[in-house]
Amino acid sequence: MRPLLHTTLLLLLACATTDPRPLTQEAPTPAVDNLQRAARYPWTDDGHCVVREAAQGWPVLAERCFHALDHDRVEFHDVTGQCAVASAGAAALGVGLCIFAAPEIVVGTVLVLGVVVVALAIEAELDAYASKRKPTSKSPPDPKQNPQPLVPTDPHPADYAEWRERCTDHYIKCTGYFAGMKEPRVYGESLCQSCSRVCRRTGRWPTEFSGHPCPGG
Repeated sequence: MRPLLHTTLLLLLACATTDPRPLTQEAPTPAVDNLQRAARYPWTDDGHCVVREAAQGWPVLAERCFHALDHDRVEFHDVTGQCAVASAGAAALGVGLCIFAAPEIVVGTVLVLGVVVVALAIEAELDAYASKRKPTSKSPPDPKQNPQPLVPTDPHPADYAEWRERCTDHYIKCTGYFAGMKEPRVYGESLCQSCSRVCRRTGRWPTEFSGHPCPGG
């Protein structure tokens, strides 16, 4: 009996010391979900309010940062009719805020005019998150399957306006190149967005990104 008991104890100790962590990558946090959702819209403050409130629920973030939204480029359509009823009892919030603060995205409710380039502060925060995400598996990542995202340094404030205008022109040409075609996606965003992100950090439109040519240069 004693040898059997000894063996059982050793097995229990081995199980207790086994690393229980999964070998998959860490799931995105609610803050990252908010940042990715906010990246769809134009912001007058380069997204600083969104970054500050990203840890809140989307309805809270939307209410606190609604003032920073570029309202000249956004249209709200109450396709469900729920916000018209809701705003009757809270007119101060307005139909637009009611639609924008909805927990779930409803197609056709928020329309953006023109091309949206991800706000710099939101872009930098997403880059920081991407650089911290590492697989928990002890196996080294395959560079061909999991390349590390390029995170260039921020531009000098004196250069930012000029770089942004220049890179936006290239971005429009890039999206025009893929009109009617399936645009490649890199790190969860379109190739043109990735190329634009590098351009806005370096001042030059890149020739390629993660092995994909960047058209529009």
